[in-house]
Amino acid sequence: MRHAQASLVEVSIREEEGNICLRIKDNGKGFDTNQKTTHLGLIGLRERAHSLKGELILATGLGHGTLIEVVVPNQWK
Repeated sequence: MRHAQASLVEVSIREEEGNICLRIKDNGKGFDTNQKTTHLGLIGLRERAHSLKGELILATGLGHGTLIEVVVPNQWK
């Protein structure tokens, strides 16, 4: 909320087709994904997802908020 200047953040987690899906969506200011980033939060999140054989999906744009989804195989079945 702090970096995004968001007034609303939605967080959900669910199991779907053998995967665990974490979804974080905000109505903040968004950002330009074409800019080189040193944001360690997103870099770390992507590395953690990959270490669990998953993926991080990012959708954002200036003035459009941000949607982050992390999908990893459910290893605890």
